[in-house]
Amino acid sequence: MVMNENDLIAVLQKAIRILESFSEDNKTYSLNELCQKTGLAKTTVHRIIKTLIYEGWLIQDDYTKRYSIGYGLMGFENLISIKDNLIAIAEPEMVEMRDIFNETVTLTILEHEHARCIHKAESDHPIKLTSVVGSYMPLYAGATSKALLAFTTDDFIENYLNHVELRPYNKNTVIDKEAIKKEILQIRRQGYSVSNSEVDLDTITFCAPIFKKDRRIFACLSISMPTYRYQDSMKDLLVKDVIKRTSAINTIIAGQ
Repeated sequence: MVMNENDLIAVLQKAIRILESFSEDNKTYSLNELCQKTGLAKTTVHRIIKTLIYEGWLIQDDYTKRYSIGYGLMGFENLISIKDNLIAIAEPEMVEMRDIFNETVTLTILEHEHARCIHKAESDHPIKLTSVVGSYMPLYAGATSKALLAFTTDDFIENYLNHVELRPYNKNTVIDKEAIKKEILQIRRQGYSVSNSEVDLDTITFCAPIFKKDRRIFACLSISMPTYRYQDSMKDLLVKDVIKRTSAINTIIAGQ
């Protein structure tokens, strides 16, 4: 569903932005760090933080004065059974793929107008791509996002591209609407997507879609690596493997 900006509550969006700053790699923040991370004014962040602490969604260390996620959010864990089920189904395929290529494999869901990473199997290379579980991206940039966008409806794509701000992440980001539409058609035809340094420089990603039982797009599986470890001779093998993995996941979901 494409949301009208007039339906959104600004302060709630800001609170969500603060909560989404926390991750496995960034478990605590100072007030100033949260301001820098979110781009919000200090008075705004401080006011929202006080409310989140009162509700138990954030806690503050008495000694360091740093903030972290509170126990109030733990009660929601059992409400994400669909995502949990998807992770349980996908994880064996993700781990096996990671072990074969020793590159980071991620599981990403379609969430309204964003792609959100919900699980990963990480490479053990000293130099690797760090995907933050819980982080999200717009749907117009990168292989993972475009694999999701490509398999939504034509109306969704049209509405999305008509109102989203197409901001370049770097010189390789495609921000021309017609060019994006051509890419989407190609992804639909071939059943997978590829991007090279479109979001993160010197990074190549291969991705294929995962569908619900009713064949609506649900999620996608991707494998990413630094371009210096990639050779063109690897492409067919990577494409074949990511499609094989998502096909296996789709078969299990369809049979449930």
